[in-house]
Amino acid sequence: MNHGTIFFSAPTNSTFVAQDIEKLSSDYFVIANSLPWTIKWKIVFCWIIQVWFLIRNIKKIDIFISSFAGYHSIFPIIFAKLTSKPSFIILNGTESVGIKELSYGSLLRWPLRHFIYYSFKWSTELWPVSRYLIKGESFFLKTQLKYGVRETFPYLILDYVDIPNGINTAFWQVSRSISEFENLSFITVISGRSQFDLKGIDLILDTAIILPHLSFTIVGMETPSDIKKTSNVTFISKVDRSELIKIYAEHNVYLQLSSFEGFGVSLAEAMSCGLIPIGSKVNAIPDIIGDSGLIVEKKEVVQLLSNIQILEKEDAAFLYQRSLRASQRIVSNYTIEKRIQLMNDRIRMYL
Repeated sequence: MNHGTIFFSAPTNSTFVAQDIEKLSSDYFVIANSLPWTIKWKIVFCWIIQVWFLIRNIKKIDIFISSFAGYHSIFPIIFAKLTSKPSFIILNGTESVGIKELSYGSLLRWPLRHFIYYSFKWSTELWPVSRYLIKGESFFLKTQLKYGVRETFPYLILDYVDIPNGINTAFWQVSRSISEFENLSFITVISGRSQFDLKGIDLILDTAIILPHLSFTIVGMETPSDIKKTSNVTFISKVDRSELIKIYAEHNVYLQLSSFEGFGVSLAEAMSCGLIPIGSKVNAIPDIIGDSGLIVEKKEVVQLLSNIQILEKEDAAFLYQRSLRASQRIVSNYTIEKRIQLMNDRIRMYL
């Protein structure tokens, strides 16, 4: 049933953006504004195309949604404000922070920071995938980190509602047996070499050297030429999700050791597949894991080593129960259906 028309803008058509658009299309007519926003010299041309489209179609549009905030969101927000129509921004992570210690976050970049600020200021409501994007702190590193929209813009008046990410649990499933947990095998997924330190790959490699009897797999990058290679660590370049689920089926423990994480979609997907999680005490990671896995308090080898040794001491039957709890936790709390329902509830309040 069509409850109205949504103008949906995003800087890229990533998997989770495409999933939101697909699911919202069941209840609304969605106009997906796909333009090359990540290419700097094309931004002005993107603005011209976007503004011309909005001028011609503004009467047809009922709702404005932007995934992330930045160059792509400012004019939809302005048009929404001028026409008194609701506008929402999905906060995914990078647009919400400027962490100098990690050299991470769009709020470190000028003039992008300026466009993000006014997108926040003029929007009807923000939808962070976790509350920590509004105001968060972490003690995972030696230096305490503070971040979030309120940390950067303390005097900005804004309304927000937490809407966690959701995954397709019908797809992210792996059939498992108790015997698979007689030997541990570890895996993590990153989006490229630039996330090496941010996602804790350095910590994994330092730990792997101490545990030569265990295997570790890093998906998302080629083997770096500038690291000491160890025989128990395998690097696999980027794969599509169908191939990834096959790789997940060959492992039983997932490592999410991020120094910062907006939410942790890969963690949720892995848990849905029955991988036992070990995660850093950062943002929503402990919330997602719950009692199904273990938490690393500090980015230290001894901390990760201690958690791995806990799992090594548990028998296969107990590890299998952890696996079932991990999968069920995602099914109960972080499905795409639950996410879209929360979005619909917010949208209908303003229509």
